[in-house]
Amino acid sequence: MQLNMLEAMNIYVNVVEQGSFIRAAEVLELHRPAYSSPIL
Repeated sequence: MQLNMLEAMNIYVNVVEQGSFIRAAEVLELHRPAYSSPIL
């Protein structure tokens, strides 16, 4: 899944706000590869 910069920034902000990748994924309803790949 290819994300644009705005989508990747949204994921990053949610990770910071939620305190973890797992919680951010739950909030955004994303699967792990979709939310961790753009950040890593």
